[in-house]
Amino acid sequence: MTDQETEFKRAQEYIQKAPSNGDTSNEDKLKYYAYYKQATEGPATGKRPGVFDLVARYKYDAWAKLGKLSKEEAMAGYVKTLEQSAPEWRKYFEQTTSKL
Repeated sequence: MTDQETEFKRAQEYIQKAPSNGDTSNEDKLKYYAYYKQATEGPATGKRPGVFDLVARYKYDAWAKLGKLSKEEAMAGYVKTLEQSAPEWRKYFEQTTSKL
């Protein structure tokens, strides 16, 4: 596993496990979703969800906006979005590992 993949996995872990301050905007949530899907599945495929499933439609549109972004670029975008919304995220791992 590369350093970038390790950092991407840690960023995901932080988002899933760290205490939330409740400040994550819907726009940031869509960015995380889109970058994650791009990094794990590649460019958006399939048919765009219908008008009556707005949540799926917004998610698909956010993912499709990334176009042909590479896996590495998507992982970097995910981490960058986390750094903008929670710049202290790396400290979380320092604190949790020092308590063990």
